[in-house]
Amino acid sequence: MKLAKERFKIIEPFFKKEKKLIDIENESNISYSTLKRWVTSYKKEGIDGLEKKERSDKNNHKKIDDEKMDIIKNLYMENYNLSISKLYEKSLSTLSSINCEISYPTFYRVISSLDEFIKKSSNFHIEKISKPEEIFSIFQFPIYFPFLNFECSVFYLTLFFEIKTFKIINFSFDQTAHDFTKLFPFIRESILKCNFYPKEIILTNTIGELSNNKLRKCFFETGIIFTETDSFDLSELKKLCNFIQSDLKKVFENEINLSLEKVNNFINLYFFGEDTHSTNLKKSEKVFDVRKLDFFLSNSNRKVYNYGIRVKNSIYFNPLLEKLTDKIVHVKYSQLDKDTIFIFYNNSFLCEGFLVKN
Repeated sequence: MKLAKERFKIIEPFFKKEKKLIDIENESNISYSTLKRWVTSYKKEGIDGLEKKERSDKNNHKKIDDEKMDIIKNLYMENYNLSISKLYEKSLSTLSSINCEISYPTFYRVISSLDEFIKKSSNFHIEKISKPEEIFSIFQFPIYFPFLNFECSVFYLTLFFEIKTFKIINFSFDQTAHDFTKLFPFIRESILKCNFYPKEIILTNTIGELSNNKLRKCFFETGIIFTETDSFDLSELKKLCNFIQSDLKKVFENEINLSLEKVNNFINLYFFGEDTHSTNLKKSEKVFDVRKLDFFLSNSNRKVYNYGIRVKNSIYFNPLLEKLTDKIVHVKYSQLDKDTIFIFYNNSFLCEGFLVKN
């Protein structure tokens, strides 16, 4: 429906008799024939007529047997960061070696269907989810809160919640509207809190800077399907956030020297009450390997000194580092956890490094 609304907004001046289609063509760089088709579709079917129509044969890939499909899938998985056109160029030599000639349109449809697998292979239906802890979602909402001593008066409440019951697992409240990759530390922290490794995380249309390349990479690196959707009903979440905004104003409107930490503590009580463990769902029988979450960490190479490792102007130490003085190690860390880093040597996890406090 988002696409349909965008298209209607473009042709709306025509229906209001404010502009001719030729004027809209010149302003929007959309061809006259396309605009005319949108107008005709809208007259026949209303706003639904402006939705993108899928071909009935979209997922029917003629003359491609299982062997060739496997080759294309492997190429796709190994080169998920490439555009489809670049991937097609790269695949030509491999496919020609097995006497497979495939046109670009057919190749495009194959890869598009694989993208669709990443976005929709779970084919989730909320009412049929038997294990609520398998699917989660992320929602971000602007909160007007001019009562902190910051230049900005708009903050952003980000929620990580279980999709079927709307149970809040984790939240963040700060001045920045985080795009997808900036949310990686928050996603990692949220998964650790709920103690389940998700099968899918649904990204509502409140999360910015999504792309097929990013979603592919996340899937192949973590095994988690990240689904982008603009059809999710956000009305209850928006209502909840409006209640929070109203209560924040009532509680803190006249407070002097208010800190962000105090506001976060209030929101924490709002969601979880006095029980600091209430963010956890029931314990999983099979605890997952936390190394699977390393993809969401920042990383860099660092030299080991006799006093430890320096990261972000902080010193981290572990006795196991003493034998690696003057060596270069690979370090991974979360922006949300300043107390611990994860140290790798020769491509293997070595140990954790702990913050040396002055």
